[in-house]
Amino acid sequence: MEIDPGAVLQEARAAYAVNDYVLFLDKYLWFYENALKYEKSYYGVRLSYCLSELADLGKVYPTAREELTRLKETSLKVFNDNRSYRSFHEYSRICDELGVPEEPVEIFLKVGAKEEELAKQLFASVYEELAKQEKWEICRNYMGNGYKQYKEIVALFDACVRGANRKEGSQGEGIIRSSIERTVEELLWILKMQFHFNAKAEVKSAIDRIAHDFVNRGFPEVYEQVSANAPNKANSADAPKARAAD
Repeated sequence: MEIDPGAVLQEARAAYAVNDYVLFLDKYLWFYENALKYEKSYYGVRLSYCLSELADLGKVYPTAREELTRLKETSLKVFNDNRSYRSFHEYSRICDELGVPEEPVEIFLKVGAKEEELAKQLFASVYEELAKQEKWEICRNYMGNGYKQYKEIVALFDACVRGANRKEGSQGEGIIRSSIERTVEELLWILKMQFHFNAKAEVKSAIDRIAHDFVNRGFPEVYEQVSANAPNKANSADAPKARAAD
């Protein structure tokens, strides 16, 4: 009889609700290690909710943190064997949940010194930590002036808004708030990198584009927050007004 990974996940959460941490951990580890054998669509859940909830359990049940550490070591070994982005991304996500995001950065830098093409593939998994550490020289090597990343940020924001619009009430509003917060953070990373290299024209152009794109989308607060926190306080003379409805 084929096992339903979704049912196992629900059993794990039910166990957590009654403080049965042993059963929760057993079910969650099964889900993490086996779900993809049954359904590939669990890839995202496995690396988001699953790891996050395992880490939360580790705060009150040390065995869970020990298992998460074991998964980290296993995923790094797998990456060292197959040199794939997927394995490295898994390793970096586990490191994030364990509170050691600097570890994948160290591995990435070692890879970059000898395997440039592989490092280009891995960069996305360490970009956030590099940006938080303001390692702009490294970022610039892999992302140029940031225009490609800007387009990806806008596309993801649009996707989040579409998803939020399908929700009702506070749930949709929460998605919008978190999307704005994340978008502002990522846009500021690009501006800080440009400013670090004294690319004032690029900073001005980027802020103008942000003003145009987000005001016209009906989210002037994105532009306002970015403009207020831009590294050189530069901004457009006037933010464009939103387009009138057709």
